Formats: sequence, C-alpha cells, structure tokens
Amino acid sequence: MKDFISQATDRTPKITGKANTGEIRIEGRSLPEDARVFYRPFQEWLLEILQSNISEINAEFCLEYFNTATSKILVDFMLTLDNSSAHKNISVIWEYDEDDKEMAEVGHDFKDMLGSIIQLKTKSR
Repeated sequence: MKDFISQATDRTPKITGKANTGEIRIEGRSLPEDARVFYRPFQEWLLEILQSNISEINAEFCLEYFNTATSKILVDFMLTLDNSSAHKNISVIWEYDEDDKEMAEVGHDFKDMLGSIIQLKTKSR
C-alpha cells in the first residue's frame, strides 16, 4: 500500500498518511468547494489502512479553520477511527492554537463524543 499525500492549497489542507506506520496528519484550512469529493481519496485510503494488518494508527488534526461541510467529514473520520479502536491501537490528537477558542471548543466536542482515543493539544504561537 502506498502513502497518501495531498498538498495544501488556499482552500484545502495538507493531508499525509504513512502506510507503513499508520501516521496521519491533516493540517491547514479546509474550505473545499465540495468536501465529499475532496476528501474521498483520503477516506478510501483510510479504510484500506484500517483493513490492513497495521496495528496502530496515530492521527493528528491541526486545522486552523474549516467549513460546515468539512465538519461532517471530520465527524465521519473520527467515528471511523473510534469504531476501529476495538481492533487497533488508535490515537487521535486535536491540535489548536492556545488562543483559538473555537478550535478548542471543537476539540472538546470531539473528546466528549470519542472519549479516550482523543487528546487535546495546544500550541503556542
């Protein structure tokens, strides 16, 4: 299986996924015209990784801003990872700037939904 990479644009985040280590990182801004179309290749890659024999997935979400359509996609990704946590060692980090109250709140909402697989991490500017 190949690694996944999608370079950032002014409207889409950088997405990287390493097939041999299970490391995933989504960072930047997410305002695609059609979020489902943009994220579909990554979603397919993620499902392949989860069906593979890799035992550990470490996902980092470091978004500065995202639109409503992306929000639904992120919930789907988080639930997919959570559903796989019975069979794989899954960890999710939601990273946000320490002064970004909106992203902190979103992270807390995800933590309430997913529990122990998600950790919140602040970064200083």
